Amino acid sequence: MGQKCRKCGAPITGFWAKLSAIAGVKQSANNPDYCNACDSQSAPIAPVVKAEPPAEPKDLFESESEKEE
Repeated sequence: MGQKCRKCGAPITGFWAKLSAIAGVKQSANNPDYCNACDSQSAPIAPVVKAEPPAEPKDLFESESEKEE
């Protein structure tokens, strides 16, 4: 039994893959687990960006206390 596309289940290797190739469905060059149709439809994965730690909260009364001194 041949391998099937993880997303749509189309045969991409084996006997049935030869018949689906006539319809234009082949194994993707970028990701061998998907067919070329599903690979072109999938959105690229965005890189994970580390969030910066929140800034120190300012003391609301700091400016008033500095004025008094």
